[in-house]
Amino acid sequence: YWKHVYKALLLLDYLIKNGAEGCVREARVKIIEIKTLTEFQHIDTKDKDVGLSVRERAKAIVELLHDERRLNEERSKARANRGKFSQSI
Repeated sequence: YWKHVYKALLLLDYLIKNGAEGCVREARVKIIEIKTLTEFQHIDTKDKDVGLSVRERAKAIVELLHDERRLNEERSKARANRGKFSQSI
């Protein structure tokens, strides 16, 4: 079920960038669990390392949570783009 882990990391990345400040705080509380995913290993039946995407996403999230300046920039970009992607009905 490596895809579930990857999808959860995608959601976490989205929430860190677009969600409330509480999402960032909670992610920082769980940073140890996220760091463990940087060593995630999964080889599928065709001997392909599908855990690579999980490791890379987890590493990117950990780096983002440690870099306050970059985090603020990403959150600002997300706020600016919010209006571009929303549709009025």
